[in-house]
Amino acid sequence: MELEKELLALRAENAELRGGRPQGLLTGAGARSVSFAEDPDHNAALHGPSEQAASRSLLDLAQSGHDTSHGGGANSPSQNTLARITLSNDQISELFAIFFSRYHPYLPLLSPELSPSAYFNMSPLLYWTIITVASRRYDPRPGLLTDLKRPLTDFLWETIGSIPQNYHVVKALCFLCTWPLPTSSTSLDPSTILCGTMVSIAMQFGLHRPSHAQDFSRSKIELAEEDIKDRMNTWVVVNIVAQTISTGYGMPQLARWNWYTHGLHTERISTALRTQCAIQRFIDKVTRTLYTMQRDLVIKSDEATRAFTIDTFQREYDELETTTRAQNPTSQYYQYL
Repeated sequence: MELEKELLALRAENAELRGGRPQGLLTGAGARSVSFAEDPDHNAALHGPSEQAASRSLLDLAQSGHDTSHGGGANSPSQNTLARITLSNDQISELFAIFFSRYHPYLPLLSPELSPSAYFNMSPLLYWTIITVASRRYDPRPGLLTDLKRPLTDFLWETIGSIPQNYHVVKALCFLCTWPLPTSSTSLDPSTILCGTMVSIAMQFGLHRPSHAQDFSRSKIELAEEDIKDRMNTWVVVNIVAQTISTGYGMPQLARWNWYTHGLHTERISTALRTQCAIQRFIDKVTRTLYTMQRDLVIKSDEATRAFTIDTFQREYDELETTTRAQNPTSQYYQYL
């Protein structure tokens, strides 16, 4: 770890200064060039309690480095408290039940069988995002969504800025982009920023290549089949959400549809996500065509090409609607068609 290397380097510097040897280029792991002025007061300041305190501080940082994915620190959230907001275990259970019954069916990425504690251990940000999304419909405590907005926003940016993270943070961003926190105007809505961050973090963890996670990690990774499927489904949801955000805001595509979201590979995607995946891929095709269509020079052949393209999209749309209705006769997915 870099902090441990720096600690060793500082100890070597201190030993060299105490021995009265000339300062120069240190050798070994974490070595760096040092050059101090011949100032007795300065050298004295490196000895004694200050030196020991600095060493202890660096050692504490090195030992706590593995906890940064939880947004480490004295003010880190617990399972019952986020900043000054405290909830009882019964309230948390009720909020999780609301989330899985009223929100999760529209973006089925998680497992309702897992306990709230399991989701906290997976990712505190995901845990508190679930609670915040569900608080929209939590009648026993009116105003909870407003109370959670600021602390969740602060914790969100703290978590995004922490390294290392884990890819479950991406799931939290998916839900926050789908059910964003309330704002007074669209100009203050950070959904597009969060969406771009979501896609970037997902690719950083190699979710776009779910069976090749080792290629994107410096540590040894051994994934079970269920882990690979979870990564696959997370990447599908990332693209569904990114496509929805792009379409809703009239912006260029942020989605990164790739080979395993097409054709025979869709059989490996969760059944609950296949319909949304097909719909959003069709939307991607239409919007991408419109965005890249040449308009600065209009000639007669362009009109024929546009007419053919529109007819093709119309046929694909009709086929998609027929297939969707046949496969999901009582589904809520018709809101996308």
